[in-house]
This record gives sequence, C-alpha cells and structure tokens, in this order.
Amino acid sequence: MTSRAIIFLRRHAAHGAGHVGWAFTDETDTFNAGAVENPRGTLHTPAAEIGLWSLRTRDPVEPMRARRYDEYKIIDVEQADPAYARSVVAWVRQQPYDIVGGNCMDFTYDVLRAYGIPQLPVPAHHWEPDHWFAHVSGTHYQIDATGVAQEDDHKRSAMIGTEEPDLESLSQDPPLEETPSVPAWRTPGTTAALAFQSDMVTAPPMPKANTAHNRPNFQTLLARLLRLLGIGRRPS
Repeated sequence: MTSRAIIFLRRHAAHGAGHVGWAFTDETDTFNAGAVENPRGTLHTPAAEIGLWSLRTRDPVEPMRARRYDEYKIIDVEQADPAYARSVVAWVRQQPYDIVGGNCMDFTYDVLRAYGIPQLPVPAHHWEPDHWFAHVSGTHYQIDATGVAQEDDHKRSAMIGTEEPDLESLSQDPPLEETPSVPAWRTPGTTAALAFQSDMVTAPPMPKANTAHNRPNFQTLLARLLRLLGIGRRPS
C-alpha cells in the first residue's frame, strides 16, 4: 500500500473559518488519525484541555465522520516517516492551543510535514483552516452519511482503508511511550525555523481580505473573545 496522508476538513466549523485534522499510514499500513479539537473554544487553552485525540484505525473516515468532518484530501507520499509524525503528535499533546500560531491548522501542518508531505502550504497567521485546505494539492473527497465521493464526480465512491471490519479502534490515545519531537521549523534560531517564518510572512493574503466578505473573521474573533470572558453562550 502506498504511503498516504489525509487532511480532513470540517468546513463550517469555527463560524465558517473551518477546522482540520490529520491521518497518515504507518509501517503496517494502518492509519493514524487525529486532531486538536479545542472543545473549550477559547483563544488560549492549556495543553491538558486542547482536546487532542489520536487513534489507529483501518478506516480513518469513520472517526472523522463521527466528529462531523465533511471533506478530505488524500496525498500520496513517496518518502514517509510515520515514526517522526507520531513523535510530533506526542509533542503536540504537550502544547497549549493558541488562536494564532497554535491552532488546528498549525498542528495538522506540523504532523503531516513531519510525515513527509512535500511543499505543504504554510499555516500563515492570516489564513483560516478552510483556506489552507484549499491550497493543499491532493485528491478531494466529500463525506456523507453513508460513504464518500470524489469532489469532481459525486457518483464515484472511494474506499480508504481495508475491507476488514474495524469493530473498534486499535488504540485510542497517543502512545505514552512515544518520545516527543520538537519540529525543526518550530525551534527558534534554526535554519528551518527562519525559512518557515519567512514563508508565513510572504504567504499571499486570503481573497477579499479587506472587504466586507472578511466580516465573518471579525465575528469569529469577537465570538471567541466573548466566550473567553464568559459572555454569551457557546454555539453547539
């Protein structure tokens, strides 16, 4: 089986900004799937409460569908490093959630760059997860209640995992024995970190970023600030 990485998207999450998660095949051709959900919905969340989940499964679509993800892209990877990716997942579980620089988009990028996706778009601070997802090169699928279909042909179904029954997850949490690895591009002063910061600064702006079409971004920030201050009710 070809090494594969998958980026999942919950398009209308976060007031329309979107939310992303990851999956990648390991040495046994089993998928490692996961995400940082930030269930508190706050702008800054301590590491113990970021809502990171990770599991091994033959079919990653099922746990993503259960968490209301509705799209994904598959990327074939020639030189995959699942051990490095798992160690970065272990590092992610130690990190706080931050709306800028430490959100679902950032962590998905970190895990899948470690896995070996070449030329993965940088998670620029002025980008939203659904905009980042749009810049990823991969085969695009939609998830519905019963199956999946390729984006450009909704009559065509596609299977991700094996045909073996996956009655329960093979494991539910990032293994505690995994040694966390800090990605080089997140280590201040390294060549990789300097290049990463430069790429984020030069990333193109989102479309119509200075028009009324960008108003949902302000509304998203305002809503999260209100929740952080305990004002208003968090949407379901």
